[in-house]
Formats: sequence, C-alpha cells, structure tokens
Amino acid sequence: MTRLFPIGCVLLLAQIAWTQVMPVQAAVGVNRPIPILIETPGDGAVSIELLLFDARGAEVGRAPINAPGIHNLAELFPAIWTDPDFGLVYVQAVVEGVHRGPPLVLEPLDAPARATDGLSARLDEGAIPVRELARLPEAKLDELREQTVFRQASPRIRSGVRLWIDRRIVLDTDAGEVELALRPDAAPNTCAHFLGLVESGFLESMPFHRVINADANGRPFIIQSGDPTGTGAGGAGRAIDLEASTLAHDFGVVSMARKPDDPNSASSQFFICLSREACASLDGHYAAFAQVVRGEDAIATIAATPTGAGGRPIDPPMLLRAYTIDAPTMDERVIEAPAAPVQTKPGPR
Repeated sequence: MTRLFPIGCVLLLAQIAWTQVMPVQAAVGVNRPIPILIETPGDGAVSIELLLFDARGAEVGRAPINAPGIHNLAELFPAIWTDPDFGLVYVQAVVEGVHRGPPLVLEPLDAPARATDGLSARLDEGAIPVRELARLPEAKLDELREQTVFRQASPRIRSGVRLWIDRRIVLDTDAGEVELALRPDAAPNTCAHFLGLVESGFLESMPFHRVINADANGRPFIIQSGDPTGTGAGGAGRAIDLEASTLAHDFGVVSMARKPDDPNSASSQFFICLSREACASLDGHYAAFAQVVRGEDAIATIAATPTGAGGRPIDPPMLLRAYTIDAPTMDERVIEAPAAPVQTKPGPR
C-alpha cells in the first residue's frame, strides 16, 4: 500500500534532508569573523540548531539559528577565540531535532611541535660535544638518528582556524574496499595532506609494495602502499613534517611511512597496522592520522599475500584508486566503532 504525505510535509522532509553547513573560507585568521553558510532548499522555515562536538563525540556547545544563510561562528560560539584551550570541534546541523549532513571540522591553527632526530637534538642541546662524535660507535649513531624528539613552541601561538567538510576516504583495492575515518584531532596537518593526495587523484594504480604479516616475533605488523614506483623509494615529490600524533598504532590505524633517519620525510606512502602488539613501538615516531571503519576482510586478504625478501609481495595486491565520501552525521558515528582485529594468516614465503 502506498503511503501518502501532505505536500507541506513532503517539502519539509526535503528541506531537512538537504540541509548543509559549509565553510565560506577554508581558513580564517585569529580574532576575525568565521563565516559559514547554512543552506536549505525552499524558504528554510524549519527549526535549525548548530551543535559542537569534541573529538570524543561529546557535545560541548549549541546555538539556535533563525534562518539559513551566512552566519558567524565566532559570534555564535565566542569561546572559539576567547578560550585559549579551545580545541578541534565538529559543527553539526540539527534540523527539527535530527542530525543532517556531514559535520564541518573546525581546527585551531596552532604552531606545531617540530620533530628532529635524536642525534641532531643532542648536538643542538650540547649534550654531545662534536669532538666526542668520532668516538661513538656507528651503531650508537644509528640509534640516535632513528630516535624522534619533539620541541613544542612556547608560548603556544594560535594563528586562526581551518574549516572543511568532514569526509571519509575509501581505498578501492583489488581485495575489496577499505573505508577510513580521518582523525584530525590527532594529526590535523597530516589529514589535510593525505586528503589532498586523495582528491588530486594521485593515489591510483599503486601496489601494496610491503606486506609484513609476521614480524621477527611472529606478530602481524603492516601492509604498505602509496608509492607510484612500487619500489618503496617513491613519493609525491614533496614531504611534510612529522606531527606528534596522539593516535596509538593499533589494528586498522593508518599512519604515514617515512625514512627511519629523517622524521620529516613523509610524502605519500602510508601503512595500515595489523596489530597493537607489533606496532606499539611506532607511537611517537610515525604520524597516525586515520583508522579503518570498514573493510577488515580486504585487509586480511592483502595481509595474506605471499611475499619474498623484505616483505616484498610476489604478486602485489593493488590500490586501484582512493576517493572521498561524505562523513556520517555525529549521531551516526556514536554507534560506530573502529574495525575489529581479524585473524590473518601469512602467505607462503
């Protein structure tokens, strides 16, 4: 039986479904108006609220909106500029009590901590006199080069905010799709960099050139892609600084690969962790920026690829393309959980 709705009700449902919050500018300097556009079809005669959520999904603010159009977020939520500890938030449109559209990410632009290797840090601090370098064994020098030291700007400098509509990234592989939820609360600059790679079309027709299903202790480790040359030495022609990510390297966490002795050398290569046990030592040394929310079976299939020396797949699985989709509303992601670990079995070597 067909259910009929009054015309006015149909129009209201259409307005609710199409409500969208969009940035007018991609970035805004400190203590300035923050214009956003709230767009609904028709005359917009619906009840609209903007809700702020922190990175954990907890509501931290709300403001009623009297009509669609341009609004100043800094006026609606003065704490953005007045609270020095105001952190990254998601701005969600709520229409007639229902969350609608992907949220807007509002990210404070603070001077980042700068990373350097342990040897350079000790030389800068005078902890190792230059004349003593010649007496250090090469193994010790290599150990220092592979350490990571962060130096935070003091006092903290806030220059403004960056705004973007939240998106998910889908990795379309020949083993199936893998969907990633970005974590700008943990590594915002790395998220922005990786989004740029995806939306430019760069991540296309690339092999998973490194698959380590079992490390030296037999623990599942990583699968790695993002190198157009397939050699493990290629990239996107530019590098980004290492961020002090707060996201732990666990199953399904996505992180940027880099040279072991250069913390600021990440380009386009990335890896997906296969277990916390094998990847815990990567915390603080590599910038974890996303986590898998769908596609565990595809990860398990790629991880089972037969490999040769150095984790090089004999017949490499392929990343066919990467693309973005709208992120879910904030209430939809409350019931969503990161991908659960799956049992992976190493392929023959």
